[in-house]
Amino acid sequence: MESDNAYAIYQLKGGDALHGLRFESYERAKDAIDKANYQIVYSGALPVGNTLPQRLDALYQQFNIDRPPDFHGHSLSVSDVIVIRQNGTFSAHYVDSIGFVELPGFCSGKNPLRSLEDSIEQNDNQLDGIINNLPSEPEPKGQKTIQERLVEGREALRNQANLQKKAPVKSVEER
Repeated sequence: MESDNAYAIYQLKGGDALHGLRFESYERAKDAIDKANYQIVYSGALPVGNTLPQRLDALYQQFNIDRPPDFHGHSLSVSDVIVIRQNGTFSAHYVDSIGFVELPGFCSGKNPLRSLEDSIEQNDNQLDGIINNLPSEPEPKGQKTIQERLVEGREALRNQANLQKKAPVKSVEER
């Protein structure tokens, strides 16, 4: 399904320790590429295109020419990584001096889009690359639902009102 296709842009974390890897070609950086050195800076729905190279090129153009207003990373550049989820399959692509190089081991283990959704979403029961799905949260076991608590509160108010009606009213003289 086309709407399930998503991407995430990873850029190197800040600091001097990674300065030597920034903007390096794949050939020079290939032995030092480690997912732990990267952070997700943006994700979204995968652009339409017939082929994966066309989609990667569209992302490269978008994040260099017409960046989204909520994108706060630097322009998509050499040493960045684009993770693609297309038809349920993940692939990672290093932005090289010319074109892209697939990184087969980059996506191993935990879903690469999950960490971004974990940090931003209310919950991540629908991992889809779209931030803030806002699905409803299940009630913890052993606790009453909101509906049950509202019904109990309404009944308590009725009981209180009934007690006040039944209480004898003493006149000023009887006091």
